[in-house]
Amino acid sequence: STQISNDSNSIPQNTDIYGCNVEFNHQIRIEQSRLLLYSCVFEKINDQQKGGAINIQIQGQISSLKGDYIMKYCIIRQCKAKWGGALMINVRNQYVRFRFTNSTFEDNVAEFQDGAIYASLNYPIFDCYKFINNIAPSGADIYLLPLDVVNLDDLDTVEEDFTITNSIFERSLFNDNSNSIFYIYDSFLDFTFSNNIVNISN
Repeated sequence: STQISNDSNSIPQNTDIYGCNVEFNHQIRIEQSRLLLYSCVFEKINDQQKGGAINIQIQGQISSLKGDYIMKYCIIRQCKAKWGGALMINVRNQYVRFRFTNSTFEDNVAEFQDGAIYASLNYPIFDCYKFINNIAPSGADIYLLPLDVVNLDDLDTVEEDFTITNSIFERSLFNDNSNSIFYIYDSFLDFTFSNNIVNISN
């Protein structure tokens, strides 16, 4: 495993990338590695292309990348990109699971498309999250495109859905009138939305 800091310029591949109590002032790009972030802050980061604060690219059915990718007790605020204002996740591996808990995404902007979080993956879980005044043409908070599962028989189990629970969505129509969540439904991936609070003000 590799521990990263704000001074990390080159992030290795094919390992576990670990960050704890780090304040980042630049984008981190993860390729072919598993990300575990705890109590990190990303603020006022502007990327000209994809993923203002974090860009994750996982390609191929590589068994070593299997497992949970975690973001917990993190804050991403006032970040900006053309696609995925705060976070871009492009995963072509059906075994990867993303778990987002107890974190805040606030005032992030995607200029062209794909909200604060753009994710092309299966089985993301959001629990105890806060999404506050994120802006994008569509899916201002979450824009999710499920993967085509190569072979369901290859999965250990298919027990998890796209899940959002115990979270808060706050939007001001003065700033933005787009939808909060954009999700292209696929029959093998259900959507669970429960015990959440949605506050919309003029």
